[in-house]
Amino acid sequence: MEENLSIAQLQWKCIEGILNSSRLEEGDEDDENGLDGGYGGGRFGRRGFDDEDHDAPPKWKILVYDANGRDLLATLAKVSDLRKLGVTLHMMLDSSRQPIPDVPAVYLCCPTQENLRLIANDCKRNLYDSYYLNFTASIPREVLEEFAESVASHPDFSASNIKRIYDGYCNFVSLQSDLFTLDIPDSYSLLNDRNLKDDAIEGNVERIVSSLFSVVATIGQVPIIRAQTGGPAEMIATALDERIRESLSMANNVFAEASATQKYSVSPQRLLLVILDRNISLPVMLHHTWTYQALCHDLLQMKLNRVRLEMKEGSMSQAGPKSCDLDKSDEFWNENGGRPFPKVAEAVENALSQYKTEVEEINRKAGSVGGADPQVEGADKLAKALESLPELTKKKQTIDLHTNIATALLDIIKDRNLDAFFHAEDQLMSNRDIEKETIQSLLSTSKGTPDDRMRLFIIYLLCAGSTAEIDSFLPTLKSAGCDLRAVKYVKEIKTFTDQMDVKSTLQNMSLPSRNSVPSTVSDVGLSSMMSSIVEHGSRGLTQVANNFNKLILDEDKALVSGRVVEALMDQKGREDVRETYAYFDPRQPRRSVTRTQKPFREAVVFMVGGGNYVEYQNIKDHLKKGKHVLYGCTDLVTGQSFLRQLEKLSGEPKEEPPQREGEPTS
Repeated sequence: MEENLSIAQLQWKCIEGILNSSRLEEGDEDDENGLDGGYGGGRFGRRGFDDEDHDAPPKWKILVYDANGRDLLATLAKVSDLRKLGVTLHMMLDSSRQPIPDVPAVYLCCPTQENLRLIANDCKRNLYDSYYLNFTASIPREVLEEFAESVASHPDFSASNIKRIYDGYCNFVSLQSDLFTLDIPDSYSLLNDRNLKDDAIEGNVERIVSSLFSVVATIGQVPIIRAQTGGPAEMIATALDERIRESLSMANNVFAEASATQKYSVSPQRLLLVILDRNISLPVMLHHTWTYQALCHDLLQMKLNRVRLEMKEGSMSQAGPKSCDLDKSDEFWNENGGRPFPKVAEAVENALSQYKTEVEEINRKAGSVGGADPQVEGADKLAKALESLPELTKKKQTIDLHTNIATALLDIIKDRNLDAFFHAEDQLMSNRDIEKETIQSLLSTSKGTPDDRMRLFIIYLLCAGSTAEIDSFLPTLKSAGCDLRAVKYVKEIKTFTDQMDVKSTLQNMSLPSRNSVPSTVSDVGLSSMMSSIVEHGSRGLTQVANNFNKLILDEDKALVSGRVVEALMDQKGREDVRETYAYFDPRQPRRSVTRTQKPFREAVVFMVGGGNYVEYQNIKDHLKKGKHVLYGCTDLVTGQSFLRQLEKLSGEPKEEPPQREGEPTS
């Protein structure tokens, strides 16, 4: 059975090789010492270490990283994982550090001039015994030469102490096994700002191409690239195709190294890389959602798999701020992250009930006495009970964590009346009729933030509203304290899409059945369900969740991005997509007209201009059996932060509207 690609697992394999680089002695057959060592793409992450290497004791070292290196490690490893690889201390490159002369230092950072300057200063001060420099992206030759000149001319430093300089090609953040981001903030506005000059646009595109090449290199397969035409996606695909061709022309290219060392089963079929522009679907970026992951991201500002809660008096934890990690080690998160929130509430209650049953069973066994030798039998039962306590304690901590998160989410939903916004937006995005009065009421309500109102209004603008209707809402929005700058930009987008006859595509978009309320659900039914959830809080939600399940029908509508991916993977249907999307195969001559007709089992879909958990989950939910997709984006964006980018693109200065008394801030 073929093993699905895990981008997180492959990136961690690369990082393991980087952190183990100090274990290779000088003179190793793979070693290329000094300042010229490894330039051009040699990689520890590719060569890796065999099982015998992993059994050997680690060589103790110091890890020095920049913000980029820190963030990519944050989602891959805990401190204990680094310790197993011999990392005794990890520090920021720009921090004040004292000399530790007898220990090697492994660096992990971006190849910027400033970072190389800081590393050169470390060398001149002889902070460490030896230096293993690993860059998350390819280091420009001029930057490397400037660094070499700086350290080689210093009288108190021997250049031979720099053991390795490597392009690590790991410049992205793996959030889950099938989810990654390039972590480029405000990428939508950066790529769509009409005031940017050509060199700035080229710089932004190059930054994305460099990081996307890191993803492809880490996977280790040369993809067939399909890209939406006429925008940034096509520009990025063209440049990436050229970058891969350049790498393939080298004898020691990263793809050759990967094929020699990968231990997972690689499909004999080619990998498909689909690159899409964010403008293919704007409403999904502003939609108030109902899945657990997306709510944590949108309402609790989850970043790098971590949320920050403000615990209240009387909660199960001490009052005050608390950081919570939601990662692969959390089984509850893995199982329920993509589920609708009411089902998560049901799962929390079921987990708590199961925990109580297990505790009662342990108490019963430990307290029972019988048999020929009651003392021996009782001691044996007590020992078994004690053995199970750590696992039970961990389980209870997980239950408490998710109860706290659910409670925090419910408080926000109640305070901002988000159920009403969710329902109205879902109707709009599913192309269902909605009364103008309903929109008017939500835009003028005392609940919800100005941003909540603007998100609903822009979805209405894109999916349903006529020009006259749109303008009639503006006084209401202004009096509600809304920043109207985004309206100008979105109007231009709407005009363009109407001219391109893609309005129907936008209107036919809907969330998956797991995340939406079908057209047969009445406003009263949804309102009743939501009121019950808010009323019950984090307890007694089983009945509420059951009621929610009854409201869900078997509608199965994919977002437009999911339908495009499906058409390109299946190689059938949707000729408008298959024939119009640009096609690149770096293994074929540039002007070759040969195209593969075989369907694809695995694909990477990459959103240029930002993505979110709603779209990620939608694509996962609509994959056909036997298919596997990695979802990536320039950055994971909340509805609020995407709204800020739309405002910026208007080109108008911000006006500070008067805030209504008692209104929550955005």
